[in-house]
Amino acid sequence: MLFERKLADGVGLSCEGGPLGSLMVPVGWTDRAAAGEGTPLTYEVVVELAEVVSAVKARHGG
Repeated sequence: MLFERKLADGVGLSCEGGPLGSLMVPVGWTDRAAAGEGTPLTYEVVVELAEVVSAVKARHGG
């Protein structure tokens, strides 16, 4: 984790993504969420994450 930032819908964490650069993820997607605040991982979240990774790869010519 590089830093955290307040977002309109909560807190986001900037994470190092190796050769793809960094990306911002909601704190609820990580192990840093307070107990009881996390939600089960759903296929919608996986699809959203795949879209973010694809956009980052496209931005870096991957």
